[in-house]
Amino acid sequence: MAELVSATIVSKAFIASVVVTALFRAELIQRAMMTAGGAQSAVGMWLPYAILLD
Repeated sequence: MAELVSATIVSKAFIASVVVTALFRAELIQRAMMTAGGAQSAVGMWLPYAILLD
């Protein structure tokens, strides 16, 4: 019985770590996309001026 309980705890801990890792990765991907989007929009805003000044 104790083996079954410890196996359940281990599997629950493993599932929890997988979920946390997935959430963390999703957060990182979202931040990276937001950063890339921000950089892109900044370039999009300044590019016409750069072309005019050139």
